[in-house]
Amino acid sequence: MENNTPVTETSELEFLKEGSQVLLLRHANSKYNFAYETMTSKGYTEEDEKKLRVKKDLRDSPLSDLGIQQCIKAQPLANKLKVDHVFVSPLKRALETAYYVFMNHPNFDNIQFILMPILKEAIDTTCDIPVNVQETVEEFKGKFPKFDTSELEKYSDPLHFFLEDINLDFSKKILSSKILDSNDPLCSNAYDLLLDEINENYPAQIETRKSAITRVNKAKKVVKDFLESTELDSDSKVVLVGHSNYFKMWTGKWDRDISSYGDQLPEPSDSVFLRNCQFLPDNSDFPRSSTTCI
Repeated sequence: MENNTPVTETSELEFLKEGSQVLLLRHANSKYNFAYETMTSKGYTEEDEKKLRVKKDLRDSPLSDLGIQQCIKAQPLANKLKVDHVFVSPLKRALETAYYVFMNHPNFDNIQFILMPILKEAIDTTCDIPVNVQETVEEFKGKFPKFDTSELEKYSDPLHFFLEDINLDFSKKILSSKILDSNDPLCSNAYDLLLDEINENYPAQIETRKSAITRVNKAKKVVKDFLESTELDSDSKVVLVGHSNYFKMWTGKWDRDISSYGDQLPEPSDSVFLRNCQFLPDNSDFPRSSTTCI
């Protein structure tokens, strides 16, 4: 389901202000997005797509020049929103989007940017695998005046945090197979093992929908608890900066209770696929009249 709200500055601003206190924001165009769009704009084969999915120089892909411009274009709208808290995925394209969208916000120095590992995209391509999250954190500590990374520090192995959040059997397989590799930023061969899995499972994502929706529901509870425990002005927005497939699961609706599907959770019968750098109020999970509905 595409969001067909007219995109004019006035109408979109009112749409966001009148909607939920929680706003979803998909990252801007990444270098991987740009490469994919370039490939699909002309004739391409299944093999072309498979090669792109495991292209090593697009690992944890940052924003493209187009993506940075999208963020700059979004600044006038973002600057008119009252924002004090931003939860952000630890992948580079999300962190860069949070920075470039809010860097000129009148409250930038006071915005609490909160790293939320469970906002990470489902593993589908090379760009969904971190290079070295600790180095990324150090980079953005120099960009965000207030940057809370305490959630990442709770992991037993922060470098491989993403393996702790995916479905258990798959995580065990990678963790039990990986060996030390001083030439990789992860200090292991986990990245190469994941690329092998991406190839073998093509065109399916290697993280199951059930695993992704488990992370989504954990994140919703974190946000719910945050809203209940934090005093916020009624017009203050809490922004979540994340990813297309993740937010597809977040906004997804199924024909029956998802627990009845077992491990084979199908595509949602209804969902929203956000455009790059698109804001969306989460009116379903956090309606304006209540911050406790989930």
